[in-house]
Amino acid sequence: VSQSRYPSDQEISSVQKRKIEIEKLRQTTIAIIDSSQGVNIPVCTGVWIGESVILTAAHCINDELIIKYSTPDDYESDKTRTATVVSVDNDIDLALLLAPSDGINHPVAIISTEITSSGDELDIIGHPVGYAWTYMKGNVSAIRELRGPIGKEKKVFQASAPCLS
Repeated sequence: VSQSRYPSDQEISSVQKRKIEIEKLRQTTIAIIDSSQGVNIPVCTGVWIGESVILTAAHCINDELIIKYSTPDDYESDKTRTATVVSVDNDIDLALLLAPSDGINHPVAIISTEITSSGDELDIIGHPVGYAWTYMKGNVSAIRELRGPIGKEKKVFQASAPCLS
């Protein structure tokens, strides 16, 4: 019996389903843009948590009051938008941005706080070294506590993922 090197119809539908899931995840995100070098480079990720509200990391804000960002569709045409920083909490490294209403119903991210142990699965979208909307599926490899002043310790997780050489 010879085996085909092509996926079966059932495998194709599973692959297609996963591609749709990844695209939905991608559409819940924005890229914070640095254009100080004359070119738009994605440097941080944010997620839609409301119609015009974006959640990002406080360290991405750099004390700015107005932030440039792109949606996945904007980025393809080198378009940027602006959002206003409305709240920053450096202790927990979070910032809220308010984007002007653009008439688009942006998909809202479903954020889980249920990571409880090493081995839990993760879907991560980010912009490492300027590569826009890089998707990674991985696992929690460790949960650690960052040292800080008493009462200011932070719980963080490390992620692992397969790499190609």
